[in-house]
Amino acid sequence: MKIKDLSIDLRPREKLIKYGTQNLANEELIAILISSGIKGKSAIELANDILKNYNLREFSELSYENLVKIKGISMSKACTILAAFEITKRSLCFESDVIILANAVDVYKYIGPFLKNKFRECAYVIYLDTKASVIKKILINDGDVAFVNISIRKIIKYALELEAYGLILVHNHPSGEINPSESDILTTRRLAASAKLFDIAFIDHIIIGSNKYYSFLENHSSCLNNSIEFNEGDFNEENNY
Repeated sequence: MKIKDLSIDLRPREKLIKYGTQNLANEELIAILISSGIKGKSAIELANDILKNYNLREFSELSYENLVKIKGISMSKACTILAAFEITKRSLCFESDVIILANAVDVYKYIGPFLKNKFRECAYVIYLDTKASVIKKILINDGDVAFVNISIRKIIKYALELEAYGLILVHNHPSGEINPSESDILTTRRLAASAKLFDIAFIDHIIIGSNKYYSFLENHSSCLNNSIEFNEGDFNEENNY
């Protein structure tokens, strides 16, 4: 059945106007993005087919190349879908004129909604001034499913360029678990030691999981102690740190 053959109250666009976006099902929202169906299938039926193969999170992470492989998704439809999801991601990380991050909860609210929906392990560094105001947040690395390769040299380089007082390292665990791995602990120690050399405050390392976070600072981790001694090999660039 074509959407135009449905009663007005059941048509996605009319329903959105009358009841608001929050009252539409996922397939109805996707149908609006798709705009039109294909021969023999309405936009809603096509949206239902998509959701049988991908949940909403998976669908939001599909690339252009994967989208146009789906039957009924043309180049223009794929672009519309990608643009809609990108606007959503950016709105979750919207930066006002002044953002103050006084604690780990502030950091989690600031960047958590974006990171917790990633399938891959990604790392951001947030650079702060002396008043804990955000100077800039930078995506340091976008890794694979189970590992993120963090360049400490790059982190320090940006801190010096921005003349930042301090920094906060934030990365996600796609598994949803928040306990730090051995690699997380080692990276924290290396970054603490490197930051000390340049008189940069390493304020915290926060791991984002499923609707929760782990803060090295809140857990009084000794990894943030800049007086820890390290072996020279810890700073070998061959290790990509």
